[in-house]
Amino acid sequence: MIEFDQVESTKLEKDILFAANHANLVGMEYLFQTETRLYFVMPFINGGELYKVFQEERRFSEEVVRFYAIQIVLGVGELHKQGIMHRDLKLENILVDESGFLKLIDYGLAKIISGEELAMSYCGTPEYLAPEMVSGEGHDFTVDWWALGVLIYEMLIGVTPFFNKNRQLLQSKIKHARVVFPDRKQFRIDYSDELVSMVSSLLKKDRKHRLGSNGGAEEILKHPWFKSVDINAIENQTCKPPFMPSFKNKDATAYFEADNGYEAMTDTVLPAEKLQSIKSNANAFAGFSNAVKK
Repeated sequence: MIEFDQVESTKLEKDILFAANHANLVGMEYLFQTETRLYFVMPFINGGELYKVFQEERRFSEEVVRFYAIQIVLGVGELHKQGIMHRDLKLENILVDESGFLKLIDYGLAKIISGEELAMSYCGTPEYLAPEMVSGEGHDFTVDWWALGVLIYEMLIGVTPFFNKNRQLLQSKIKHARVVFPDRKQFRIDYSDELVSMVSSLLKKDRKHRLGSNGGAEEILKHPWFKSVDINAIENQTCKPPFMPSFKNKDATAYFEADNGYEAMTDTVLPAEKLQSIKSNANAFAGFSNAVKK
């Protein structure tokens, strides 16, 4: 952290993890430190990545996509209430818990902003970047709603809407191309006009006209696409999820890549010059672990 100047960014991630106290967010349970290390202790979400479920299914039905989309909106909405942009929403950063409900993870690229403030940094995963991020003209919370639109399209169709292996062409399509939905009959994909409206509204090139820009999560959840769903039942997790992780005859890591098996929780030995660097910067970590989960 000292060597790569990551002290302040780690403090920010700590604050965000403690603030992520919501059913659809993975937060932090405990934090403790020694003279040389920080230990972040978080819940083990043993259903694995939604990406792995998606790979096995290749694409989800519209009903399943709607179920997952609502939880993403709820989780992101909670972050936004606390002034936090996630900025790296993708299937790999969404976990499925043992009950079949979703939890967002990975706040390494998250940023806290306030009011009409715009962030100017370039970050995230290329296929999910909003046009204003690509152009470097400044972005706000609506970059997460753009990513939601990409996710909904991807979960239903099987590929992101502006996919291209060439990075420059991908960025050009994100900035200029319209969203195209495949022919329902030809590709045997069922989807409603309301879903098309939802995705098109989230993928507005102009962030100020994007769905969610004026009312956040509440505005999005009022869209007609969600009209047929009991949002409260999903929020309170009283309904039956479409996918339930099964641990019968499986160990707890069955839904994770664990090629090397379990490793002992031991500290590696630090070279003398690194120990000296830590001692010289001890003040940077004073009281780092004083935070208590609420």
